[in-house]
Amino acid sequence: MTSPAASSDREKVVSKLPGWLRQSLKIRAAQHGIEIQTAVERSISDWCDLASATATVDTSGADSFSTFLPPGQWENFRQIAADRRVSTSCGSPSPTRTVWPAPRR
Repeated sequence: MTSPAASSDREKVVSKLPGWLRQSLKIRAAQHGIEIQTAVERSISDWCDLASATATVDTSGADSFSTFLPPGQWENFRQIAADRRVSTSCGSPSPTRTVWPAPRR
């Protein structure tokens, strides 16, 4: 689900994200020294650039998670997920889990 942000430079996106994955996202963002919003944006972009879908994440019982993405990014993700036959609800946490590595030390 998306809605335009007040400043209209980003779209608010609401999805489901399990607590363990939300915690991992916060840790990875801190390790990389970036905001969570930027981490989500990068992970979605990287996932879309993959040749195929990665494993989905079970979102049953997960809480809502919202962030702001550049205009069109969520729609692009939804289209690619559909092309890969991945539901948006199970596919939306996948980028955060599978393509965004911990920084090298």
